[in-house]
Amino acid sequence: MQNYFYDLHDQLVKAKIFKKDGTKETWSYTYDALGRRVAKYRVGEDSAKADETCFVWDGSHLLQEIHSDGRYTYIYTEPDGYEPLAQVHNWTNEEGETYQETCYFHCDHIGIPREMTDKDGNLLWFGNYTGWGRLKEETKVTDNAYQPFRLQNQYCDCETGGGLHHNFFRYYEPNVGRFMSQDPIRLMGGDNPYQLAFNIKRWIDPLGLSCKDPKDYGYDNERDYIAESKKLNTARLKIILEELDQGIPHSFKEDFIGRGAPISHYDVYQQKI
Repeated sequence: MQNYFYDLHDQLVKAKIFKKDGTKETWSYTYDALGRRVAKYRVGEDSAKADETCFVWDGSHLLQEIHSDGRYTYIYTEPDGYEPLAQVHNWTNEEGETYQETCYFHCDHIGIPREMTDKDGNLLWFGNYTGWGRLKEETKVTDNAYQPFRLQNQYCDCETGGGLHHNFFRYYEPNVGRFMSQDPIRLMGGDNPYQLAFNIKRWIDPLGLSCKDPKDYGYDNERDYIAESKKLNTARLKIILEELDQGIPHSFKEDFIGRGAPISHYDVYQQKI
């Protein structure tokens, strides 16, 4: 059993998790003024923080998560898209030696990571999902493989047993295929204020506000999207890697509404990007 507590902004701020062995855990979640989740931690003895994870954002994109033993930095296929492309892992061992490893996501047509490989193409992780985005089984080829993403811009909170996916403005429950809280605009958003999408094999909802059909976004036949994507990602990766040890002072972008869909996604029925 799990109990959830919300603030006046409908943000999940605490979760009490009762386990089958009779033990229980309490987790706390904090947000910034823009509604982005910036930290989560387990409430230990005397209310001390334990197992804390901090999150760094680039607009509405999760850019980095920081753990006590290292950090993970994420790069996406498109500047305005949410399909993950690469993960840069930095950590320090017990002898004080620093390491860095870059892994790559291999996603399906709706942006769900199906596999992860290293820079040489060796398989590190692969998983299978249910029809509503729950990871039903995963295989870690290496012990340090880490893959927290589910549907686009959804981050799995493992402390809930994989039952909650943080979907930016709301939390998604993949076991029942719906959000845990109502649409912020209530019935103006539709007859079912808890609905994610009509068909998650075709629709996406990166912000937890409104599902979109990729075919509704414009496509310019005169543009070479692949070449543009390669140039942008090369430049973006270079900048991020250079600034990892100095902090990343990215400004907050106005990309919550109306910025369009990631052009890396296509309509599986129209066979068009």
